[in-house]
This record gives sequence, structure tokens and C-alpha cells, in this order.
Amino acid sequence: MSLNAVRDARKLIRPLKGDLKRLLQQLVRTNSVAVPPSGGETPAQLVIRNFFREHGIRGELYATEFIESSGNPLVRKNRSYRGRKNLSARLNGTGRGRSLLLNGHMDTVPEGKAPWSRSPWSGVYRDGRVHGLGAFDMKGGVVANAAVVCALKKADIKCGGDILFESVVDEEWGGGGGTIAARLRDGGADACIIPEGTQLDIYRATRGGFVVDLSVDAGDPAAYFSKAEVVSPAIPFGRLLGWVDACAKNRAKIRPGSTYASFADPVPVQVLAVQANLLDSEIPLSVPSRATARVYFQFLPEEDVEAVIQGIRRRRDTRAQAGDYSCSLSVRCRPDASRLWHSDTSVWTVRSGRT
Repeated sequence: MSLNAVRDARKLIRPLKGDLKRLLQQLVRTNSVAVPPSGGETPAQLVIRNFFREHGIRGELYATEFIESSGNPLVRKNRSYRGRKNLSARLNGTGRGRSLLLNGHMDTVPEGKAPWSRSPWSGVYRDGRVHGLGAFDMKGGVVANAAVVCALKKADIKCGGDILFESVVDEEWGGGGGTIAARLRDGGADACIIPEGTQLDIYRATRGGFVVDLSVDAGDPAAYFSKAEVVSPAIPFGRLLGWVDACAKNRAKIRPGSTYASFADPVPVQVLAVQANLLDSEIPLSVPSRATARVYFQFLPEEDVEAVIQGIRRRRDTRAQAGDYSCSLSVRCRPDASRLWHSDTSVWTVRSGRT
């Protein structure tokens, strides 16, 4: 982008600066938390629609629950879309150029258990920033998209192609239902911009991935006070984490294209959670019946996702043959879902015969 283009963009946005700050504050103050299977995004979508109305733009709210009966293979069966509405708006072009889609999501994760210095929904403005739940991920990005639409409308600029705005539901927790609803209803565009937080770096494509739950089931804790052997899952579970580490090192050998070439770990394999018995005074001393790790495998945009997953399966089978435990695999994921920037879940169960 040329310096002249940057100056022109700033000039167009400058008259809206105060309105945009207040919009972001109002959005942060509007609870739009989504926890599967449902979500409460619609009140925040109404805030955007009212903002557009004030600036002479027609925003359209529409229901997304139609995707539950659409037959689309990417729709997650464990989600409910009743009452969850997307918002779309369009600036028609002259018909002589390409269309551009500005996509963002309105749902946020919950506020979590860690204490906040202020309310998660304070929307307080301090040191040039709006603070609160969702300000970064990604209500700020949604407001940036709205800024483009409102600035073009205010300046009466008509682009060659259509400019499409959409604020969708169900992005968090590996959802994707809102974007699927938008594509089924409105079709696509020649290009798309998604202003998720990247520290202002621009990426021409995004990684995908899927989540795997790895579980070790071992001896029967009911036999603790008998002569039977009580096999704790801890030791075989440790070896299983070693297998995950080996997968991560193998994936780290991959050299990415230009998009993620500067990343120290362009294709991470990340352990997201580990659980067996809880370290809780209310939990009695006992051998856990199961130990589980949640692992996130990520893929580069140019990779063949199905081939990558098959390779992981082969490594798993090789490890099982070399170890002292057997593996059974129950796959409940659709690997191609990662192409829509969301993940699904597989469950791998490793059953141990001894420690």
C-alpha cells in the first residue's frame, strides 16, 4: 500500500474516530459470550445494526439455525443456533471491479476465573485503548470493518466491486457455524479480510488445525484394597506425552512457505490441557481411572490436511507396536473442517496392560 493510500484512509476515518471508539465501548459492555452448545451474540449484533442505521447503512440481521438442517457436512452437530443471528451489510459497487468481504465474529469466550482489575464489560478507555472482554478478540476488528463501510458511505465513494460486511456468530470453541451460514446465504466474494489480532502483521492465509483428546485408561481403582494389581495411568501417560513431543519435533522440521516463514514454530503441536485426579482437598487419595491430554495439531495453509492426519496416525501405530500398550482409535473429526479456520475433536484411547 502506498503512503498516499494510507493518508487517504486516515483522512476518511478521522471524522468517525469518536463514534468508533464509543461503538467499541458499547460492544464490550454488551455481553456476547458463547459457550457450546449455544451463545448470546444477538444483543451485540443489534448494537452494530443501530450504529449502521445512524450512518445511513442498512444492516440486516438473520437467523442462522437453518444450517442445522442444511445437510452441510461442516456443520457441527453439537451446536445450537436458535436465537443466534448474523449481521450483514452491503455497499454496492459500480459492477466494474472485484468484491471484498469484511468478516468478523461477535462471540467471545467467557470471562474466566482469574480476577479482573475492572469488570470484563467495563469498556473503559485508558491510554488510547478500550479495555474489556472481547476488545481484542475480536470486537475491535469488527469495529475496524464497520469503519471501512461507514467511511466509504460518508464520503460517498462507490468502489468498483461490492463491499460486504458481516459479523458472525459461533467462531470461538472451534465453531464456524456463523461463517457457514453466511456462505450458504450470501455466497462468497473475490477476496476476504478478517481483522483478527495479529499485532498488525498481514497474513495472506491462515493455519488450520484439529483437537485430539489422548486418554490412558488403566487398572481398576476398585481393586485398590484387593490382591489385584492396580495400574495407574500415570506412567504410560508419560510415555504418551513423549510421543506427542516426538510428533512436535517431527512437525518442526517442515519449512513453510512465505506466510509463516518467520515463525520459530510454524506448525506447532501444543498440549492444551492435562488431567487425571484433581489436586483438591475434597478429592480422596485414589488411583485415577483415566489420564487425558488435549493436544492441538496445526497445519499450514498449503498442506494437504488429510495427508498430515494420516501421517500422524501412522506414527501412532508405529509407537503402539513398539510399546507395551495397545491403541484403539475412534475418530469423530472431519479433518477438512480446518480449512474453515476451526477445529473438531478426535479421541484416541490408549489402553495399558501394565505400568
